Amino acid sequence: CIRDRLKDVQEKRNILWLGESNIEYKEITPFIDEIIENGYNLYFKGKPGNNNNLSDFLKNRNISIDNSSSFFECLTTNNIGLVVGTHSTALMESWIVGVPSLALKSSYDYGSHLWEDELIEICEDKSSLNKTIIAYFGMNSKQLHIVRNKIWGNNVCFNKNKTVSILVQQ
Repeated sequence: CIRDRLKDVQEKRNILWLGESNIEYKEITPFIDEIIENGYNLYFKGKPGNNNNLSDFLKNRNISIDNSSSFFECLTTNNIGLVVGTHSTALMESWIVGVPSLALKSSYDYGSHLWEDELIEICEDKSSLNKTIIAYFGMNSKQLHIVRNKIWGNNVCFNKNKTVSILVQQ
């Protein structure tokens, strides 16, 4: 089911930032600050089991911490219109339900296949970030379908219960 809530998502301007291991958060701080400075509401979802202590950083920037039990619940509960991160497969998974994603450039290139295979766009520096975000928030259902099908194929079938059960087992 592609995002039927386009207007509501566009009006709320909510972005999910995926916490990921093995990165230097100071590298992506300029991106995070740019998002906040442009008036977007930022939510942070840490990677399960990751002990990065970002609480002061998040608090000082009024970034909401998401504690949903699953990634897909987080997208729905917070009415997320865009997901940002550095290398998580969740950047591809969000497209299944019609939520665009964007990789933020860092020195940790574990997820480089995502942009090298042209599955996920990467933002190299903060100067182009807001323009890219605006473009993603402006996507209509047809555009979302095209990108989702590019990543997942034309016969993608999202089964929330099955997806959640697979993700919980890992």
